[in-house]
Amino acid sequence: MNGARDADETIDVRDMTCAQALARVSQSFAALPPGAVAAIRCTTDDVRDDVRSWARALAHPVVASGRHDDEWRLWIKKSP
Repeated sequence: MNGARDADETIDVRDMTCAQALARVSQSFAALPPGAVAAIRCTTDDVRDDVRSWARALAHPVVASGRHDDEWRLWIKKSP
């Protein structure tokens, strides 16, 4: 994955607390069809780690991740 153009939706949770970020990601994911890929943008390691744990718990694979400038980006595919 090379960036947001490879995602069906971008979910921006930069500068949010972990609870706020997880609520936004969860709500946005609920509206996506199975197989869709969301690009998550966050700025802290804690939020990145919580989003990864959330995805793993729900069997949504993290298909790519990386740091770009001052933010993390994770691409997560919605499971069926």
